[in-house]
Amino acid sequence: MTLHLFLFLFLLLPPTQPSSTPQKQTFPRRLRHFGRIRAIPARKYRITDPSGGWIRSLSLLRGGEALPPPSVEPPSVLSGGGVSLTVGGIYTLWKGDTKGRPVLQVVEMKKTTGPSGPSSDRYTLLLSDGKHTQKAMLAIDLNPLVEQRGLCELCAVKLVDYISNSVSGRRIVVINEMELLAAPEEMGGKIGNPVPVEEFAEKIKRDSESQITVHSPAALSPGPQDEEPQLVPIGRLSPYISKWRVMGKVTARTGIKHWGNARGAGKLFSANIIDQEGSEIRCTFFNEAVDKFFDLMEEGKSVEVGRGRLKPANKQYSSLKAEYEINLGSEAHIKPVDNLSIKGPRYEFKPI
Repeated sequence: MTLHLFLFLFLLLPPTQPSSTPQKQTFPRRLRHFGRIRAIPARKYRITDPSGGWIRSLSLLRGGEALPPPSVEPPSVLSGGGVSLTVGGIYTLWKGDTKGRPVLQVVEMKKTTGPSGPSSDRYTLLLSDGKHTQKAMLAIDLNPLVEQRGLCELCAVKLVDYISNSVSGRRIVVINEMELLAAPEEMGGKIGNPVPVEEFAEKIKRDSESQITVHSPAALSPGPQDEEPQLVPIGRLSPYISKWRVMGKVTARTGIKHWGNARGAGKLFSANIIDQEGSEIRCTFFNEAVDKFFDLMEEGKSVEVGRGRLKPANKQYSSLKAEYEINLGSEAHIKPVDNLSIKGPRYEFKPI
C-alpha cells in the first residue's frame, strides 16, 4: 500500500527541468512488504524478492515518458506445461505438515508386489517440488490412477489427502487421495535438479548448531518431533504408518485358546472389528493382553485400537478381505468409545 501511494504521488509531479548538477533518484533501502529496492539509472528500479527468488523490474512513468515494461516470469525451475510446483512443498511434507495441498512432480515410480497377489500390489513414488525430493506410497485404492488413468513418471499431481510418518528414522508419505494435473508431454520433462530433502534438512541442522547455543537437544532438529497416533481408516492401514489408531465395532470374538511348544506356552484370542467405511480387520491378543482386554472386546462394542503390530494377513485362518491383521500385546491401547454407526461390510461382486 505504501509503494502504491508513493507511485501515485510521483506520477502527479510535473516534468523536471534539467539542471547543471543532475540529482540521483533513490528509493528507500527496504520497503517492508515489497523486498529490497535498489535505484539504478533511467528511472527504472529493480526489486529483489527477499525470499531469494527472481528479480522483477518496475518502470515508472514521469513527464509523459514511459520505459517499456519488461516481461515478468516465475522461475522456470518451478514450472512446466502451465503447472507451477509448490515451492517448499517437499520440506513441508518432511516436517510432517499435512494441511496443505502441494502440487508436485512424480520423478520416479516403482511397483512393489503385494503379499496377497496383484490386488495388494503397491506403487512407490519419488515426488519433487523442483528443488527437493521425497518418497511416497500410493494407497492401494489409488492403483487405478496408474493402471487405468495414466499416472506415470514426470506427471504433475496435487496431493489432497495424505499422511506423513517417520518409519525407522525415515520419512514416508502415504497418499490416500490425489489429482492428476498434467501428463509428461505437457510438463516438458523433469523440472529442476532436485536433491533429497534429507540433505537440505541436515544442512539446516548444521547451520543451527553452528550459530545458536541450544539448551534442549530436541531444539536441534528441524524435523518432526514426537507425533500423536493418527486415526486411520482400517482400509488404509500400512506398515509405513508408524503411529496409528483405528476405531470400529467388534463383529466377532473367539474364545481364549492355550498353546504350547518347545519355546514355551501362552494364550490368545482373536476379534474382528469393522469401521465406519465398512472395512474389517482381525485383531489377535496374546498372553497378558488376553487378561486385560478380553472383556472390552465383546461383540457389539465400539472400541479404539492402537499400539499394535501389523503383519500380512494369513488367509488360511481368516476369510476377511483385509491385507493385514493386527497383533497386540500388553502395551496395546484399547479404549471404549461411543457407539459407532456402521455401514456394514463391503462386498466385491465378480462375474462368474
